[in-house]
Amino acid sequence: EEVAAALENQRICNVPYDSKFKTHAVFDLGWNDQTSIILAQRHLSELRIVGYIEDSHRTLDWYSAELRNLHYNWGNVFLPHDANSGNIASGGKSSADILRGLKWDIRMVPNLPIETGIKQARMAFNKVYFDRVKAERLVQCLKRYKRNIPVSTGEPAAPVHDEFSHGADAFRYLALVANQMVNEEWKPIPYSNRGII
Repeated sequence: EEVAAALENQRICNVPYDSKFKTHAVFDLGWNDQTSIILAQRHLSELRIVGYIEDSHRTLDWYSAELRNLHYNWGNVFLPHDANSGNIASGGKSSADILRGLKWDIRMVPNLPIETGIKQARMAFNKVYFDRVKAERLVQCLKRYKRNIPVSTGEPAAPVHDEFSHGADAFRYLALVANQMVNEEWKPIPYSNRGII
C-alpha cells in the first residue's frame, strides 16, 4: 500500500542524478541469490533513488566497477552488519574489507530487529522519490514484498524470502541509515590555541 501511495503522490517519476549531492550505495549482499544495491541521494529530508543494481553470482570487484563506471559523486557504502564476517571463499576477508580495499567509505547498517526496519521503511516512504526507469525493479520488489501467514494463526509472520525480498531488504537498510547520509565530508574546525593559558 505504501508503493501505491507513492504512485498516487507522483513520487515515482524522473529523478535525475545531481552531482551537487553525494550518492550513497546501500547493499543487500547475496551470491546464489541477488545482491541488491540502492543508489540514493539525500536533499534535506528527501531521499532520491537515482539507481538500482541487482545481480547474482558476481564478485564485489564487479559491483565496484559497475558503480565506478557511473562517475558519480560518491558518498558512503552501507553494508549489512554481517558484512564484517570473513569467509573461506575470500581468503578470510570480509565483504567490508574487500570494499575498503577497493577504496570505498564503508559504514555498517545497525543490527536491529526486522520489525524495527520494516516500521522505519514504512515511515520513510513519504520522503522517497523513485526514478521511474532506473528504480523500476526496486519498485516491483517493494510491491511484491510479503509475509508468511501460517494457517494455524492467520497472523502475518516473517517476510517471505524470495526473488523480491532482496530489494525490499536493501530498502529497509536505506531507511535505517537515511540520517547518516550526508553531502559533506566532516572536517574538524582548526581552532587556534594562541592566547590560551
